[in-house]
Amino acid sequence: MIEYPTKILQVNLNRSQQATESALQLALELKVDLLLVQEPWIFQESTTTRSINHPAFFQILPNFGEWRPRTLAYISKGYKPLVSLAPSSPQDPDLLIIDIKTKSTKIQVLNIYNQEDQAKEGPRTFERCLSSRELEPNSILLGDFNTHHPWWDPLARKSPNSDRLIEWLEERELELINKPGETTFFRPNLIRESVLDLTLATKSIASYIEDWQVLREIGSDHFGILFIIRSSKDPQEEIHFREQFDTKQANWELFSTTLRPLLEKSTSLNSIEFTSLLSNKEKAKETLLSQLNSIDEGSQDFLSSSSQIKIVLDNIASEFTEAILLATRASIPVRKPCSKSKPW
Repeated sequence: MIEYPTKILQVNLNRSQQATESALQLALELKVDLLLVQEPWIFQESTTTRSINHPAFFQILPNFGEWRPRTLAYISKGYKPLVSLAPSSPQDPDLLIIDIKTKSTKIQVLNIYNQEDQAKEGPRTFERCLSSRELEPNSILLGDFNTHHPWWDPLARKSPNSDRLIEWLEERELELINKPGETTFFRPNLIRESVLDLTLATKSIASYIEDWQVLREIGSDHFGILFIIRSSKDPQEEIHFREQFDTKQANWELFSTTLRPLLEKSTSLNSIEFTSLLSNKEKAKETLLSQLNSIDEGSQDFLSSSSQIKIVLDNIASEFTEAILLATRASIPVRKPCSKSKPW
């Protein structure tokens, strides 16, 4: 999974300039990496379309064509992974797909405002853009779904358009990250608060998402949702890994035949640097121990040498782990996590 912890804030800003400013300030205070917006405040001129600028963030807009963009992403300028508009992001103002890339990992985030098109001639965004789309393995689908269903709101009656959406989510085995019943939307004319804003994720990444919470004081009629994608360097990774797969039903022969070619293609495992470390491991160990024993505050040789070795080993560990995960997904069934079970 991704090498860096990633903090995400999602919110429908109801086209409010004040709410946008409030969300940006909150994102700055909370050290948010990605602020993913539905119904942003938009400034449009003949050659310019944007929301409020902020010195700590840059903006990514969807392929919106002639229509007003109703999804948007703010990306922290201090965030290390590369974030860009995905090539598969559709020509639609209501669905923004971004890729988060590091050297060895990609996460795809789909930011949706599920509403009829602005010409009021076509179906909602889900039917227009998602109903026939397959998802990449590490995908997060989030946004304002404008749909009521007992899965995320046990007190709600199903929306007329909800069955096809539920079927699509189940076919792709998306897991609901929301706490069922935790409300995300309220207007004074409503009898009660409801749940319209959702966070869902594919199985391969769902177990890395933690600290999901609702932030009520955003200044919009929708509440904000904050969560973290845990870094793959977290020591708890192995616990989640064991919990996710049913090894009793593993096809170990398939695991072996899948893993071997992945390792043979690994650039780090077959690099000159790693080969050199293997062939001279005793010498490298003696050199490091000698430098460690003589290290002082001004010793840069040791820092330089150890840093280079650490980079090589980190790259190897990352590629080796990814290869094992790919082989595991191909040969070992995934367990159904009880904590995500649906309430009906």
